[in-house]
Amino acid sequence: MLTQKRGRCFFLLTCIASAILISAGCSREQEKTPPLPAVIVTPVIFDDITSSVSYIAQAVADEEVDLIARVEGFLEKRNFEEGNFVKKGDVLLFIERAYYKAKVDAAKAQVEQENALLKDALIEYDRQKSLFAKSAVSKRDFEKAETNKASLEAKKLADEANLELARLNLSYTEIKAPFDGRMGKSFYSAGNLVNPSSGKLATIVKTGDIKVEFYISEALLAEYLNNKKDKAKDSIFIPSLILPDGSVYGHKGKIDFIDNKINSSTGTILLRSKFPNPDNILIPGMYVKIILTDKEHKKSLLIPSSAIQEDQSGKFVMIVDKQNKVQTRKVETGTRAGINIVIEKGLNDGELVITEGMQKVRAGMTVTPIRDNAVQNQKTENAAKGEKNNVQ
Repeated sequence: MLTQKRGRCFFLLTCIASAILISAGCSREQEKTPPLPAVIVTPVIFDDITSSVSYIAQAVADEEVDLIARVEGFLEKRNFEEGNFVKKGDVLLFIERAYYKAKVDAAKAQVEQENALLKDALIEYDRQKSLFAKSAVSKRDFEKAETNKASLEAKKLADEANLELARLNLSYTEIKAPFDGRMGKSFYSAGNLVNPSSGKLATIVKTGDIKVEFYISEALLAEYLNNKKDKAKDSIFIPSLILPDGSVYGHKGKIDFIDNKINSSTGTILLRSKFPNPDNILIPGMYVKIILTDKEHKKSLLIPSSAIQEDQSGKFVMIVDKQNKVQTRKVETGTRAGINIVIEKGLNDGELVITEGMQKVRAGMTVTPIRDNAVQNQKTENAAKGEKNNVQ
């Protein structure tokens, strides 16, 4: 009986030992064939994009005028509220008129006096001329009448010029708005004595169109000029604005000025674009972002920017081929298109690039690719909105 029990125990121990050995063997077999590393891949696509670049820009007034006194006198009245809008021709400031009105009256009286004297001189000249023709008076008497007439005619011209100057000075006592605009701060109040050396009394900026100035690189300028040369007179770019709060400005602009020289220290040149400003949202001095969008669309290869890596030899990506093996591919990149980047050379349409997990793989390894259609998703989303990809 004891012998049978010992036999059963031995049999159980043998089974357990065998199970342990089999389990250990399976574990070692699993250790020898680990699962393939998984990577996220995205296909390269060939898409229609619109290229654009953006720059920091500053709004400047289309026209800005400092109001300055052109005659001396006490400021009688300020006929505007600071910051308010005014119309062309509105009288904004009144300088005392009495003195200049009196100067006009005096000059007018002088002209009338000269007219009377000249009228008498003309009669005398005609009489002397008639008598001289009959040899009834001497040549000296005739020349004296002629000289007196010419002198009074010259005096009349001088007096008329003085009258015109007096009237002009009188008009300067009313300072008017040169255009529709918005008033700035007033630097003098009623009762102050002002004159041409007082400096600006106030500033007015024109409403309506507004200019936006920015600097671009000489390389982009060369591209702009080369393309424009073949596209009639219109700009190849459509300017648009992003306001300081991040919102898109509702009106497109037009490039209307390129400076005549490049800044040698920065390699940039000043450009200016004009924008409608009917609601006066753009204020002179405001900093905005200007986006220059190419009017023409072109096909380009696109991949997510996150797929791009760089070493001492340049930029490269890791791709997964049809056998799920990893390859390293040198690439040349272009401009950005949202989350994507344009590939100029190195990839083909449809190839799978690794966007996540490249740090745990190397060239030649077999991997498990998990497809992510980030590029296509963006394309579909843009198409649903009726938009193109914008390159920045």
